[in-house]
Amino acid sequence: YFLSYQEKWIFDDSAFKLYEKACRFGQPLRCLRAAIFALNGHGTPRSSKRGAELLSLGCKLLDADNCAAYYALIHGEQPGLDGAMKPLKDPPPANPSLFTDLRVALALACDRGRANACGNLAGIYEEGEAAPVDSKKALKYYERACELGEEEPCARAGRYYANGEGAGVDRKKAEKLFRRYCELKHEL
Repeated sequence: YFLSYQEKWIFDDSAFKLYEKACRFGQPLRCLRAAIFALNGHGTPRSSKRGAELLSLGCKLLDADNCAAYYALIHGEQPGLDGAMKPLKDPPPANPSLFTDLRVALALACDRGRANACGNLAGIYEEGEAAPVDSKKALKYYERACELGEEEPCARAGRYYANGEGAGVDRKKAEKLFRRYCELKHEL
């Protein structure tokens, strides 16, 4: 199980089962932890399908962490025990019935200042897989993620302004966003 006050993982045979049970009783944090165990094969066989199922349960509870992890998972990345994302060879298929919950949870988290939620939401509107393609909304959420300190959304928003997508061509805004990207990446 996970001791949040000590910030370290302790494994035993029953930890996964307890997290999974708590998840099914409506505890979204436990869904995320059970999913991470399933994705990394701790206390249960490694399974991206089971991890996706647990993350989707947490996302249906409108938990942004579960939704963001689910979105990353179906795009080929999985959270590790250390919190870092790592590549996943065979991502599970997306569950289209979850897309409304995914958008709502990410929008709520973005409104509360969660940069990764804003960036994920922008990606949804850019790609058009969980919502119709909407360049204006994608640009809006990329800019918000940039304001909150995510570097890649700054570059994406800059490209939108440079190419006139989602708004008219605005070279000054594009330059400002590209500079912000460079500042956040600590590059010249």
